[in-house]
Amino acid sequence: MGYIMNKKLLIALVLFIVWVVLFFVPKAKAESPTQPPIVWDKQTVQKLIHDVSIQYGVSESVMNRVISCESTYNKDTIGDGGKSYGLVQIHQDYWGDKITIEQSKDPYFAVDFLADKLSKKQGHLWTCYRMYYN
Repeated sequence: MGYIMNKKLLIALVLFIVWVVLFFVPKAKAESPTQPPIVWDKQTVQKLIHDVSIQYGVSESVMNRVISCESTYNKDTIGDGGKSYGLVQIHQDYWGDKITIEQSKDPYFAVDFLADKLSKKQGHLWTCYRMYYN
């Protein structure tokens, strides 16, 4: 009988140790190769504009002019009293139910958004576009 009790105690102890390890011991982070973060300077943004303008068949120079005017190529620009965000100054009062602030600040999203609207002849949505092209 003592042998059975010791066996049950040993099983309970092992299960307790497994439980502690699974839930309380910090997990080691897996080593994975990572790319260095992208530095979103003017040159990097212009390269993205170049690629996206070709994809959408829109004017690279128009995209550069709008982005230069709206944000001076700064992805963290906040304008219109805290209502517009990112490279292309996506206005939250107008787009907020469809586009998040995080999306607005994402250069890939913003440049793609501008190119898409330009390809649909909707450049008038930007004050800077209207200043130069209307």
